[in-house]
Amino acid sequence: MKKLGWLWLVAVLSWPIAGLAKEASLSMIYTTALQDELPYSIFTKGSWSPDPKARYVKLHMYFDEPIMVKGLTIDSCGTKLSTDLSIFFNFDQWILRLDPKLEGEIPSAMYPKERAGKLVFDEFNTAVEVRSLTINFESNSAFKICGIHLKDPQGQTYQVKTPALVNGSVTASSVLEPRSAYDPIYLFDSRFEYGWASNQQEKDVNLSFAFDAPRRVESIRIWNGYQ
Repeated sequence: MKKLGWLWLVAVLSWPIAGLAKEASLSMIYTTALQDELPYSIFTKGSWSPDPKARYVKLHMYFDEPIMVKGLTIDSCGTKLSTDLSIFFNFDQWILRLDPKLEGEIPSAMYPKERAGKLVFDEFNTAVEVRSLTINFESNSAFKICGIHLKDPQGQTYQVKTPALVNGSVTASSVLEPRSAYDPIYLFDSRFEYGWASNQQEKDVNLSFAFDAPRRVESIRIWNGYQ
């Protein structure tokens, strides 16, 4: 996919805000069916497709701060999504399913409606505090996503703010062995499961970043340890 040591470096930049829409800051998003780029393009370019050969695709989103959600819409760009699909809030705290045969597991109001080719969940009994959102597309394949819209308790759509993706490199003065498991490249794969670790060095450890061009960095967010 890319040479070890070169990466998509994340710098947090604000995208334009429409009206008075609330912001949802999203610095980590990942898929099990990565193709050319991380799926930030759902929010920055208006569309994303998994690897067309992939099955059992999952899409994971981790918000920087919890947001209150009372509705959810998935726009599949006119491509068909079967009822074999699950949505998890906070890993497994809340589960939405499309399959009506699972009646009794969740309130009937949580089942989606199809409107203009979109799947709409809009009748939550109460707003849910969402830290992470996982969509398991199960056996669906060769689909496309043109948007994921989250509604706040007042029914307004959140303006999702994402990092900019830029070319760069990172080197570390110390890397735990085996290096293939702890290389600093894992700081930028947008997954909590992987990370960089120093080689038990107590002090004077540093990370060095180089950009392909001058960049303006407005903030830095660090996730320490395996979370």
